[in-house]
Amino acid sequence: MTDIAAAAVNINNLPMPLATVQILDGSSSRQLSSLPIPVPALFGTRGLPFILPVPKIFKARSSINITITSYEAANTNNIRLQFMGNKIYQQGQTPQNLNYGAGF
Repeated sequence: MTDIAAAAVNINNLPMPLATVQILDGSSSRQLSSLPIPVPALFGTRGLPFILPVPKIFKARSSINITITSYEAANTNNIRLQFMGNKIYQQGQTPQNLNYGAGF
């Protein structure tokens, strides 16, 4: 989702962000793509979100680093990316008996 300098947006004036995104899997230090991808091509649009055809599994407690590069000269875009997914537990684990460490 994007807007231009916090301007009001409705279905008739949806801006498309002129920006690319690079996603880095922090546990393996590998990029998910060899080149930056236009934001709408990887995330879709407000009315038509893009769903990955094959799930990407990230290791537990790893980071996901996102780099967005705008190539728009005139406008200031506010870009919001949404990630959806499921938490996968190891056999025999439940949310109640997981050991999260001293910080939790």
